[in-house]
Amino acid sequence: MKSFFFLAILTFLSSISFAQSLDCKKMQVGKFELTSKTSGTTIIERTKNTQTETNETMNLKTSYDLVWINECRYELRNRKVLEGTSKFVMQPTDVITVEIIKIEDTKLLVKVTSNFSDKVAEVEISKI
Repeated sequence: MKSFFFLAILTFLSSISFAQSLDCKKMQVGKFELTSKTSGTTIIERTKNTQTETNETMNLKTSYDLVWINECRYELRNRKVLEGTSKFVMQPTDVITVEIIKIEDTKLLVKVTSNFSDKVAEVEISKI
């Protein structure tokens, strides 16, 4: 089931080319949008210590504890379903790692990995 969830994350996004300009601090906090043909739009609201994701198409709202490892890398832990139901349940030891690898204007390309799957995804997120 964890692999299914991780693969679903992979299908959320498409990747594009970016200019080589990396100022991760400006992308650490704010409101972001992630769009996918299969799952619609996910709105991500990130504060210094939390990330909340809302997807109206899937009728799902989740939150994570967020820990910054460095200026461009953070971990998502302790997933909680706030609204709706999810087929995926994270274990207390599960961690999703996100690394900002490219930034162009308000778009960023991130690499997503986890400690529960060998899958690696590069996805595009826009700051809104």
